[in-house]
Order: sequence, then C-alpha cells, then structure tokens
Amino acid sequence: MEPHRPRTARVVAKRVYAYLKAGRLNALTRLPIVRQIHRRLAPHMTSADVLEIAGALDDAGVHYWLAGGWGVDALVGHQTRDHRDLDLVIDGADTARALEAMSARGFRHVPAVADNAHREVPGAFMPYRELIQDDRQRTVDMHPVDLATWPDESSLSDRFTVGSIGGREVPCLSVTSQRAAHQGFVLTEAHIADLRALDGLSRATP
Repeated sequence: MEPHRPRTARVVAKRVYAYLKAGRLNALTRLPIVRQIHRRLAPHMTSADVLEIAGALDDAGVHYWLAGGWGVDALVGHQTRDHRDLDLVIDGADTARALEAMSARGFRHVPAVADNAHREVPGAFMPYRELIQDDRQRTVDMHPVDLATWPDESSLSDRFTVGSIGGREVPCLSVTSQRAAHQGFVLTEAHIADLRALDGLSRATP
C-alpha cells in the first residue's frame, strides 16, 4: 500500500477542499496556507503525460498546439519547471473530436462550479476553454479557437511553430504568441518563470 499513499493524500485533500469550498467554511479556502497545500498536493503533468495526450490527439486527427508552461518548455527544448496541467490551443472545428478522443482515455469535464473551472474568460488571449480531468487528476485545459480569426491582434503574424518534448517534435505556440498570452492578468511565479525562459530564447536568437 505504500506507493498509493501520496495519491490517497491528494484525493483526501481535494475532497476536503471541495467540502470547504461548497459549505459555510468556504472562506477558509482563501487562506494562503490552504491554497498552498491545495497546490502542492495537486499532481504534476509529466512529459510522458504530454506525449501520451499528444499521441491521442494525433491519432484522432485533431489540430492542436501546446500552450502555457509546457508550450514554453517545448520552445526551450527541455522541461524548465513543474506543471500542474497541460494547456492546448485546438482548432475549434476539432473540439468534439478532441473531447471524444480524451473521453476514451478517461477524461471528463471538470464541473463549472469547481474552483477556477469557468468556461469563458472574456478579453483573454485564449477566451474559451474545455477543462477536463481523469481519475488520476491529470488536468488538460483545451482552448478552442477559430483559426480564421484568432487572435484578433493584427500585429501577431507568427502564431505557431514546432518545439520538442522528450526529444519528440510537437506543435506549439510561437514565442510571440506566448508573450501575448502572458498579458492582461496578474502573473504568478510560474508565469514569471515562463517569461524568463522566453527571454532566454530571445537572447539566444541572433
């Protein structure tokens, strides 16, 4: 039973957090120590997980690009930090196909009432999302976009490129897109680390 204890602790912690969030004690979930414990017990998304999900979407014929932290790491060519989830930009026309492919692998929508599970963020670089999770608590944040009109910034000419995860080429957002995606909200430590990684790429480019 020893190998299962960390997973059990995470499951119990999530249930306690959900109980607090839904009840009269929901104010406790805003305490820094509670937020910190909640974040630390969340499982990480590994490079193997990323490649597994990418393979499933490839097999389903879905057009996708790594975004967020893993998208930055794809540009860098190696993992720079821990990641709690996987962000993907997908062709909006492939949304149903992508959800079907992920459902076949045990991923389900996170309830809209859950913490930070809203489906739309008006004004964001990637304003729509399909937040899904499997029974191992692996989280994928898919952002469907209309490739004909996204993004609405005329100055953004190079939207996509190809990066590398675990030695395998993967489609991802460009450096320019990543910088645009990191604007308009309060940056966390993880976001700041991503921007530093992008700065390193810019300095290395002649």
